[in-house]
Amino acid sequence: MRAVLKSQAEQETFNSFAQRAETYYESRPQLVSLLYDLHQNFLSLAERFSHLKNFGEIKAENEIESDAESSISFQHSQETDQFQYHPYKSPLKVAAAPCYDTGILVTELVMATVEREIILDEMKQTNQSLKDTSKKIDLQKSLLEVLESERLVLLTENGKLAYQITAVTEENRRVISENKFLSQKATELARCVVRMRNDHTVCVLGRKMEELQGQIRNLEKQNKEHFGRLVDSGGSKPDTLRELVGSVGREPTKSRYLGKVRMFKFLGCGFGSCGCAVE
Repeated sequence: MRAVLKSQAEQETFNSFAQRAETYYESRPQLVSLLYDLHQNFLSLAERFSHLKNFGEIKAENEIESDAESSISFQHSQETDQFQYHPYKSPLKVAAAPCYDTGILVTELVMATVEREIILDEMKQTNQSLKDTSKKIDLQKSLLEVLESERLVLLTENGKLAYQITAVTEENRRVISENKFLSQKATELARCVVRMRNDHTVCVLGRKMEELQGQIRNLEKQNKEHFGRLVDSGGSKPDTLRELVGSVGREPTKSRYLGKVRMFKFLGCGFGSCGCAVE
């Protein structure tokens, strides 16, 4: 009991809640033992009270039954009862016990009050922490919802970008294939232009050749006419003169004609392709 009172006095000197809580948890085993002693004392007091009550009732019945007896015997019996030793009728002991139990009860009530205040304070702190935690949870939920909506938006944009990338890739492939096709067509057109230029050159040469052949025919006609005139005017050695004129007029034309024909055969051109014809 002295240790409990001393610890209670020390608790009153503490100012901080942490020191009081630490002191409380250190003195908790003492409080448990004190509660056990209090319970045992309470049971003993209840038992004594029940015995005293029963003894009073028995005594009252005996007094009622002994009313018919003499007053002397009643007084004698009353005196003997006063001087008779009985543990439950000791006034000092009965009076001292409640004082001792009352101090223990007061101490226990004080400790229970302190414990209740500590528990209430802990409950308040716990409730406050729970409120703060619930607020944080709500904020986290709202933030999670915002992040989820942003994730969905980003997924949608990602899908759109993937579709656009696929379309651009297909367009790039198509452009590359068209570029190859156009390069092939450009090469073919260049070849055709070269061929057309060659054909045009051949056609021009063919026309010049036709003009030269016409000039050759005209010269042959003029030679024949001139030869006829010479024959008519001269009349001497017509055979030798004809051979001489024929060799002079025909051999150069034949050699020129054969040289031009060989040149066109070497070029290997068909005059039908350029719209020209050689007569």
